This record gives sequence, structure tokens and C-alpha cells, in this order.
Amino acid sequence: MTELAHRGDVERLASMVKKYRRSTILFALVMLVFGVVLLLERAIPADAIEAKTLVLTDERGRERILLGTLTGDGAPYMFFLDKSGRGRVAIVLNGNGVPQVELYGEQREPTGIFALTDSGRPFLDLRVPGGNSAGIGVTNSDAPYVNLYQREPGYSIGLDIPAHGLPSITLGHSTIKEPKRTPLTMSLTDGVNPRIEFKDASGRGRLVMGLEADGKASISVMDEHGQKESLDVE
Repeated sequence: MTELAHRGDVERLASMVKKYRRSTILFALVMLVFGVVLLLERAIPADAIEAKTLVLTDERGRERILLGTLTGDGAPYMFFLDKSGRGRVAIVLNGNGVPQVELYGEQREPTGIFALTDSGRPFLDLRVPGGNSAGIGVTNSDAPYVNLYQREPGYSIGLDIPAHGLPSITLGHSTIKEPKRTPLTMSLTDGVNPRIEFKDASGRGRLVMGLEADGKASISVMDEHGQKESLDVE
């Protein structure tokens, strides 16, 4: 075998080795990609999808959870349904980023709402069919309060403690056609002395009864112009 022929054989062998190496590397890359795909398929459930609205069903095909965004502001929500398809719990994050949880009764009316106001104060609103409700929360001035409301005939009781004040209880009345009135207010003066104020339909104080700092009872009667006459009672 001549040197030229030997050199040609060597070059062909080297070319085959290079092709084999490239094929091996390509095969390794393909297997690597295939392995990554298998891992991803195992890591992500086959039922996971991306959508604007997602409906989760139970084994019988009944809708149980709704996930989506509200039209308009795009606020996200999660809605839980019972076996009859009635919405019972809703979790919403409104357009201002304020969270809210709503509980619904069998009549699909909200019976309980726990949320934050736009200023970040928490409140709890409990309702029963017919409109009666009880509310607990914190005002924008950081004063805790409790409100009890009876829709018919519109009576209400309110208890609040101002952040830098004294506690008070108000008895009120309001309807859809009439603004809220608080004809009676019970409070403390100087932290220890009780005071009761009666107001007329226009909200003017007409009668005030209480105890003074010296222990004497006092009654103040005012006319419709606010002029008063004080009576001391031993």
C-alpha cells in the first residue's frame, strides 16, 4: 500500500470519527431535550391550563370552583359552588387592590361580608334575609364601632369608641325614603359622668339629662331655637 493510499484511508477514518462525534453530540442533545420535556410533564399536571376563566369540576362533572377576572377593571375572583351549583363563597380583589370575602346563603344573597375599606380599615357585615344586619369595623379615624340594624321598621343601635374620645351608644331610625336620625344618644362626659341626649326629628337637641362632676343631677330643656333652661335636681 502506497503512502498516498494510506493517507487517504486515514483521512476517511478521521472524517468518519468526526461524523460519529457530531452524531453522538446531536443524539445527546436530543435526549437531553426529551428528558427535560418528560420532567416538565411530570412537574405540571395534565389538567393545568392557562385561560382567562377557569372552571374546576368534581368527579361527576359538576362545576365547583370558578376562577377568573371581572369585566371592566380586571379584578381577579374565586367563586366556590355547592353541589347544587349555587355560589356560596366568593373571594374578590377589586380594582383598587382591596380584598373582600363574601358568604352566600341558599337564596344566593350575601349573608356575610368581610373586607377592607379603600382606606384599609377592616369591617364585618352580617346579614339575614329581610335586610336585618350587624356590622363591626373600624372607622377612618381608627374608632371601633358596632352597628345593629333592623330594616323594618328601620331601627338601629350603634356603639362606637372614638380613638381619642369617650364611648357612646346611639338609638336611631332610618328608611329608604328618610335619612338616618339618631333621636337618643347615651355617652360619658369626663370619662365617668353619664349623659343622655334626646333630639327631635330635625336633629336638634331638646332634652339633656346627666350627672355633673360634683354628683348633682341636671336636666337641660331646649326650645326649637336652641335656647335652654337648666334645672338642678338634688
